[in-house]
Amino acid sequence: MQIFDASTLARFRRIRTGLIAAAVILAVAAPAAILLGAVGSKSGWFSLTIGFDWLAIRVAPALALIAVALGVLALIAALILPPRHGAALALLAIALGGVTFGALAQWRLQAMQAPPVHDVDTDWTSPLLFSPKLMTARGADSNPVETNPTVPVSAYTRDTAGQLVAAVNARTCPGATPATLALPPAQAFARAKAALTDAHLALVTDDPAHGLLEATATSFWFGFKDDVAVQIRPSGAGARIDLRASSRLGLSDFGRNCRLVTRLRGALAR
Repeated sequence: MQIFDASTLARFRRIRTGLIAAAVILAVAAPAAILLGAVGSKSGWFSLTIGFDWLAIRVAPALALIAVALGVLALIAALILPPRHGAALALLAIALGGVTFGALAQWRLQAMQAPPVHDVDTDWTSPLLFSPKLMTARGADSNPVETNPTVPVSAYTRDTAGQLVAAVNARTCPGATPATLALPPAQAFARAKAALTDAHLALVTDDPAHGLLEATATSFWFGFKDDVAVQIRPSGAGARIDLRASSRLGLSDFGRNCRLVTRLRGALAR
């Protein structure tokens, strides 16, 4: 027994086709938005605000979620409307949209669990400051570089707002400690410089007379920039090396600078 007449059935089939097409297009557009944001931000086509905050954080998950919703409707229509076809494409849209949304949700959860800081120093009793050259490169809109920063008040810092960044570092980044080498300062300087270049950081300041190195790390995705200062001083018969790493943008660096300082610290020790 046929429930709908031929014209109504044809109209429902067109709607099903449109649902399937829209679901697939949006499911593909979601990861494409992330890729566009990453490539565009790093290439300078547009700002990180557009590439990261909008395309990756807002647009992509919305597209993925809508793709899943439309995919479910398309799958139902594919299963109940004769002839029954299009289910595979609907499932593909659901899977791709779900994976994209799930990956973004997982990343967002991990980011929110990271310490709400973007600044790491190996000795906050005598923190390093960046040279005028590096401060100029950072730009006026970058995060300030302070001697005793505190965690600002925001929706993401309810438990840590107002705390000293030094105290947060002490709890969350145990690897951020000075390195003491049994080497003359000149050799320690050479080792520190090698550690920066081996980590693919771009040198900004190379001043062996004052034992100062500065470099900039650029992330593969989106091109986030983190600046690093390294100070080498005589210490007894050897040398002491302190490091500071600070992001140019963002409240939280999602743990990048802690990992960077810890990795450099390990390279110096080796």
